[in-house]
Amino acid sequence: MNRRQSLKVFGAGVTAKLSAGRPVGPDQEDALRIRIVPTSHREKGGRAIELSGPSRHFHVVITNVSPRSVRLWKEWCSWGYFNLSFRVTDEAGASVQARKKDRGWDRNFPDFDIIPPGSHHVREVTFDPTTWEGSPLPAENRHKVVRMMAV
Repeated sequence: MNRRQSLKVFGAGVTAKLSAGRPVGPDQEDALRIRIVPTSHREKGGRAIELSGPSRHFHVVITNVSPRSVRLWKEWCSWGYFNLSFRVTDEAGASVQARKKDRGWDRNFPDFDIIPPGSHHVREVTFDPTTWEGSPLPAENRHKVVRMMAV
């Protein structure tokens, strides 16, 4: 995984993490590259994500950079639900972790997507407080600048 992608975030900011919980071996860790897609570009500060509330979203693109297909757990099942988390670092250097809250499972079995070589998988991220704990969203009518790095 590309662990050094960073992005300045306006309104709220994050660090994306895709865990190693995949249906096949650990050799796939180097097979995937994660990219956080900016929602805007600023003259000063460059790439940015602007999040003003829990309904605003951004995308994380997962790319298979290996010569063979890779399996990635789907988010609807417990195997993939917790795979994406975020670490937020503010301007003072303090970091917090944003991750999905625990939940019950009415239906749950392992399920995955197959990402062919050179292909992409896109995940939409919103920081709905009913789903996420440690959300980096600022208080209403407030502005916050943080850094985001895909890990």
